[in-house]
Amino acid sequence: MEVARAITGHVTQRMTEHYSHVDVGEKKAAVEGMLKLVRGGPMGKAGDATDTRKHQPDASKRALN
Repeated sequence: MEVARAITGHVTQRMTEHYSHVDVGEKKAAVEGMLKLVRGGPMGKAGDATDTRKHQPDASKRALN
């Protein structure tokens, strides 16, 4: 909260509460943005093309090459 107050220029917590209103749409957008970061970007879910482990041959297959 201290950082948020410093950024907005609010001197007290009461001032922050009075002037800061976050609607449901803003909350949803913030959560969606965080999920994109956690999931690895625009591709979506973990385990898809952003997960490079499944694209790497295991050690036994590399030894044969």
